Amino acid sequence: QKLIRDYMMQHPEQIPAMLELLNTLRAMERVTDHCLNIAEHVFYIVEGSDLRHISSERLAEVTSKYA
Repeated sequence: QKLIRDYMMQHPEQIPAMLELLNTLRAMERVTDHCLNIAEHVFYIVEGSDLRHISSERLAEVTSKYA
């Protein structure tokens, strides 16, 4: 955040482009969150396990058959 702020202070003509970039990045983060939620739901439907509540060892075991 400090880096972006400093850049915008040094290059005020770039502020509109930087704000658009920040909004785009925020939207992309939301898209990835939605994709993760969809993947978790699909995994639950297929495996019957909630990804958020299993150990990393169990996750590796279950997902290895899909690799």
